Amino acid sequence: MKSLLNSILAGGRLLGWGFAKLPTRERDIARLHLARLMPAINQVRIRMGLSATNTPSVEDVYKHMGEAAIESLLLSQIIGSPACSIECSNWHEVEALRKEGIGIVALGGHLGNWDLLAAYTSKRGISMAVAGR
Repeated sequence: MKSLLNSILAGGRLLGWGFAKLPTRERDIARLHLARLMPAINQVRIRMGLSATNTPSVEDVYKHMGEAAIESLLLSQIIGSPACSIECSNWHEVEALRKEGIGIVALGGHLGNWDLLAAYTSKRGISMAVAGR
């Protein structure tokens, strides 16, 4: 199942890469956003003692978007699969807060597939509400 899923996700990345080659307004906006965002991210990384990262390309953004679209379409199959490789390295902290009855506010930029994160969290027994703009 995992190799089939990886192949399907690779197809999504390929589809995204193809869309990145189309001369669209959105592609130009993505390029501008990357140019504005990465210097600020690198300043924060350097202050944290981490090395600066290379600016991702517009193709990288679109490849990720293609993969996320496929993940969203296959959400129930991915979450229900024993090969599901989603992890939360500090889930014990979430559980501790839940046991104490403390709510959690999680903020996330469009840096990943938040649909997948919400499905994973729900499967782990955490009810949630999602707000977006």
